[in-house]
Amino acid sequence: MQGLQIFDASGQLTMTTDTLVGRYLGYFSTGVSNGSVADGRLSSGTPYYFAESVGLNTDTTILCQPIVSISDAGISWSFPDFQAGNGSLAPRVAINIFYGVH
Repeated sequence: MQGLQIFDASGQLTMTTDTLVGRYLGYFSTGVSNGSVADGRLSSGTPYYFAESVGLNTDTTILCQPIVSISDAGISWSFPDFQAGNGSLAPRVAINIFYGVH
């Protein structure tokens, strides 16, 4: 193999120029409204995100988390409206979104 190769102390190959290495770009909270965040840096690689639930109410069995989509221009989210067991809309829950590129 040609190119950069990195080995650990025991001589095991740990990284090459074929290895995907992620770059963390930032995070934000969605709040409980539909929205979007533009970040042009997402076009510098393949965008990714992961989400963390915040503000969960353990007394509520049905919660509405947003549906998230990501592109090379930004991240958007929207909350679907669905009924809780008592006929009212399920309460919306904010999530933290951590994102980057690899």
